[in-house]
Amino acid sequence: LAFYPKYCCNEQLTQTDGKRKTVLRCPKCHKQQSSLVNTPLQGLKIPRWTFTYLLKESQLQYPKVLTSTEIQKRLGVSISTSIRLKRRLQLFATDLLPRMQEKFYTLNKLAYHQFKFPKDRNTDLTELVKDLPIPQADTVVLYSCSTLANKGRKRFKNKGQTSSIYMNESLGGKQVGTLVNTLAVKNGPVFYDSIPNSKAETVNPILFKYLPVHNPIFTDEGYSLPSWNHRTVNHSRKSKDKRNRWSRERWSKNGVHCQVAEGRNSVLKRAFASYVWINPKYSKLYLNEFSFVGNLRFFGLEDLLPGE
Repeated sequence: LAFYPKYCCNEQLTQTDGKRKTVLRCPKCHKQQSSLVNTPLQGLKIPRWTFTYLLKESQLQYPKVLTSTEIQKRLGVSISTSIRLKRRLQLFATDLLPRMQEKFYTLNKLAYHQFKFPKDRNTDLTELVKDLPIPQADTVVLYSCSTLANKGRKRFKNKGQTSSIYMNESLGGKQVGTLVNTLAVKNGPVFYDSIPNSKAETVNPILFKYLPVHNPIFTDEGYSLPSWNHRTVNHSRKSKDKRNRWSRERWSKNGVHCQVAEGRNSVLKRAFASYVWINPKYSKLYLNEFSFVGNLRFFGLEDLLPGE
């Protein structure tokens, strides 16, 4: 409950009302207020320890996800109760994840203040970034829609990864898959965002929530960022040798790569296979939960308490 402080008469309420531990009383106006209001625990009909238990279990078994079926079997509750508990966990993660974003933004701002890559974009950066945790970004598709699901119809409106998450326009054009933008740091936190497409006007504002504009970042050539510290790797690079189709530099060139983000994408796809499928309109909640639980290894809960 320390994550959701209550105020009255411009002061934080800390005094409980007698034996009722969840009821707070203002020392000035004596007005009573429940400490559970506007929190994920509001209206919870089962013991509150179950919420803490599930949060700890999620943290211990990460990157394996805690499904509603597993919650039902562990607690011996109905499936509807387990789904509501799952949603409460996701809401709690959604409330605290912005505090992780703020701390991550501050750490990068302090670490890379006035940092600049060489002006020549062909310069080898291997030695320069050897000991630096450069943030990396990449996109991945969850639950893609195959051509068979479109009854053989091609999707001309969308291209690339975006086309694999939408049905054909003649079939309604609804979104059935999830496109995820991943921002990761080696031996550090990772943030996932559900996006409708991979256009610059969609992706750039999301990245700049986590990083200052001119923070160093590695991506593939699908990203276009207005930063002098943005370096890309060409995943479609062809080989100069006629015996080979692809060049080995399409994964890493001059020390630039996004293999950390690609590795986190692999972890995400294996973990979300336990859900079988999720509705895209709820994908943000699932991704927030997965990101929050994984980042608890780098951000302690006591560091996420709200400021004065």
